[in-house]
Amino acid sequence: MLIALALHVALAFQDPVPIDAAVVRKAVAEAAAIWTKYGVVLDGEDTCGRSAVETLRLTIGVAATALPGRAPVVLGTIVFGPDGAPEPRITLFLNEVLRFVAVARVLGADERRWPRLLREEVMGRILGRVLAHEIGHYVLGDPRHTFAGLMRSIQRSDELAEPSRAGFTLSTDQAAQLRARSVAVSGLVGTRERAGTCGRP
Repeated sequence: MLIALALHVALAFQDPVPIDAAVVRKAVAEAAAIWTKYGVVLDGEDTCGRSAVETLRLTIGVAATALPGRAPVVLGTIVFGPDGAPEPRITLFLNEVLRFVAVARVLGADERRWPRLLREEVMGRILGRVLAHEIGHYVLGDPRHTFAGLMRSIQRSDELAEPSRAGFTLSTDQAAQLRARSVAVSGLVGTRERAGTCGRP
């Protein structure tokens, strides 16, 4: 599959981030690995050296929890405005992600039996896949979910934790949708970057 789009997305985590820095790095690396084959390049901080037309800046907020009583459990969210366009801000819900980590099993073992480095790896993997899903809503410009793949609405804890990324791909139609949106997204990137400044919020 040949992808012509080369879209850079700078992820600006809002301070303070209530997650260990090593986990954040692993989360960004996981999300980047999912998106790179589709021509979307993720960076874990602002990239002021790149031109405006190349870089989209997304703010990542980490909240303790989503609204109580919502079902199914919400791990992350992005807001779409009245005009149908996604806002450049993603919120991840830490307590819900930690609940998924607590019930996940890796190599047959639950969280209580994992060494610290494995816990960091699994936490980063789960968080990164949630982040990749929300980025998908943004770059596709689409709030809808699918029944399978990266953009499915229901995620199982074991699937989020397992090393394989086979279940975190775009469908053929979504890949075509991303290619079709490349020119429009690039124009949006340039407009927003010119209106803003580099640096943390």
